[in-house]
Amino acid sequence: MNSSKQTVLVVLAYVGLAASLATGGQPGNGQPPQPAGNQPAGMNQVQPVVTETVAFVIAAEGRVTYAETPEAKPVRVTKGMRLKPGGVLQTGLKSAVQIQIGAAQLITIDRLGSVTLNQLLNVGGVETTRLTMERGRLQFDVTSTVIQNDVKVQTPDATLAVKGTQGGIEVTDGFPTRAFGAERNTGVFLVTYASGTTATVTSNQETDAANPDPAENNQQSAFVDTQNAAARESDEVSVVQRSSGSGTSMTISTGISSKSTSAAAIADVDPITGEPFEPDAPPIDPPPIDPPPIDPPPVDPPPTLNKYFGYDLAQNEIVLIGSGGDAVTVYEEAADQLSGFAGLGMRIGPNGERQLVLMETAIVNQGDLDIFQVRLKGFNLDNPESPGTELATFSAGQFALQGLAGLGTRLYAEGIDILNGSGGNDSIFELVPEAGNIVHRMTITGAEFEGGLAGAPDRGTLFVTSNFIDDAGIDHRSLLEVDPRNNLLVDAHDFAESDITDATLLEVPFSQEDIIQINGMAYVDGVVVYSATVLSGNESTFNVLVRYNPDAAGTASDPRVVRVDEADIGRFYVGLSGDEAIVPLLPDTLSDPTWRIETSNIDTRFAQMAFSDTALASGVVERLVSNHILQTSIDPQGCSDSGALFSLPGILSRHVHQEGGIGQSVAEFRDGLPDGHDCDDFGPE
Repeated sequence: MNSSKQTVLVVLAYVGLAASLATGGQPGNGQPPQPAGNQPAGMNQVQPVVTETVAFVIAAEGRVTYAETPEAKPVRVTKGMRLKPGGVLQTGLKSAVQIQIGAAQLITIDRLGSVTLNQLLNVGGVETTRLTMERGRLQFDVTSTVIQNDVKVQTPDATLAVKGTQGGIEVTDGFPTRAFGAERNTGVFLVTYASGTTATVTSNQETDAANPDPAENNQQSAFVDTQNAAARESDEVSVVQRSSGSGTSMTISTGISSKSTSAAAIADVDPITGEPFEPDAPPIDPPPIDPPPIDPPPVDPPPTLNKYFGYDLAQNEIVLIGSGGDAVTVYEEAADQLSGFAGLGMRIGPNGERQLVLMETAIVNQGDLDIFQVRLKGFNLDNPESPGTELATFSAGQFALQGLAGLGTRLYAEGIDILNGSGGNDSIFELVPEAGNIVHRMTITGAEFEGGLAGAPDRGTLFVTSNFIDDAGIDHRSLLEVDPRNNLLVDAHDFAESDITDATLLEVPFSQEDIIQINGMAYVDGVVVYSATVLSGNESTFNVLVRYNPDAAGTASDPRVVRVDEADIGRFYVGLSGDEAIVPLLPDTLSDPTWRIETSNIDTRFAQMAFSDTALASGVVERLVSNHILQTSIDPQGCSDSGALFSLPGILSRHVHQEGGIGQSVAEFRDGLPDGHDCDDFGPE
């Protein structure tokens, strides 16, 4: 047995690299491959663009800690935590953690593991990761067919090189380092040991420093477990549930049976269909192109903010906006048809590129009807010099679409039913430019959407601003967090004067009550940024950019409104977008209904909507259901005076996180009323 501590280097190179080599691309000196016929010559070689790759925790169980540097104090890992270069992850007894790096690198660490994240970069389109593993087990799933990957892991006594595959490596004191392919591994990787011996591993073969040849390494024999038995429970450690917001139940099987040497079996849910998908087909997400700052991400309240995009209707330009609100033009003459109904969003394009999408909405006449026509225009940020191209043009019927946002490859817009004059029944639609159509995903009865819609892929949600009028006639402006993929209201925050404290940086006088209209919204560095038109002294208006932290405590020292800047004079932003396009967290798995779902005098999508406990605690859910009941009651005033609505909180609490939670709550409330009660449904119109 080899107990020496030579360097082990694990290289996970994306399968697309092999395809590039097959067509004549030449990798050299660690540089990304160049396409045939376009090789740089001599000293004229152009250096690749280098940007930071995003890494974050998607699941954890047991005691898992993270330190920003080896010298820093470790803190307990939380789901969704962003990881930085130089950080150290450690797993304790019976513990495991799964992280995502960039678009297509899924890493699982367990068995008293200790891994340092040395480098997290995108180099010329190749997501380049450098890790050091002192001990434990690291399992990898790098099978994207679009994104190039170059992952190297230093361990005690071997070098493992992979080109788009699944497998793992295990390091235990006193035993030879072993590497193995997963059961579904279709790639080939090389393992070079300190002795200079190189092993070629295919399928679910295994190699170790004592017996490098996979053919001679008898996989059919019982596997001798070399790890501390206390590092796991029996033969397996399970990590259940991603994070709230990704929600879907997930198990990371981190044990290895006496016969199998596969990597962790990762059960997941397809973000589009909701059906399980195999671990050899992870979601695809392109690397960021616009270089983020090299400094660590900001803390709350963030002192700096990554740049984000805005569509300026006044100048018909797409601009890049800095932390203080200063704007630089990126695309002139961006829109073909100027319209106040517009949106700007970021998504993963059909070829894996980071695609900024501008949405324009205009009224057109179709026979005797006026309808809204929507046009989508895409800008390839992998090639920012290229002009925008039309993606699709289609009808949105009576809905004026505005506020565009992306989650992975998918696009969403908010729809306002203007032509029918039925405000308060606004909806969220999914736009499918490849098919040229839209899909109705959510309706929130009683909500009147404004122009703000932002995609937060690291949370797996959208943010949307809305106005509500309660039964007392009081208008509430709220920030809603929703997941349109499973029709879930995740959270809600009413805007309030208490959002602003002495800790808020006000570059211009501002009050939440002065807002006339929110025009655009983006999610940047964990903060919601919205553009708003505000009234000054009841005489004039001006436009501001507001940074709002939905996770702030809302205290004097941790206000929700972090900073307010005045927009550049002459600019009017009707769309904002962050600059990241990453794989979103998966949707929560909802429980089955426990009551019937109301179908009478209620929008089907509203009835099918689910809500979380945090959304219920905000008061918005009770407000929505109460308003719906009053609007559909035999006698709304009599219903309000009867006191029957006091039973709603208890009813709602029984349907948290259930499919059709809204419709169930309405049904249970009315099923408990005596015949002819003022709150009863007035019946079919």
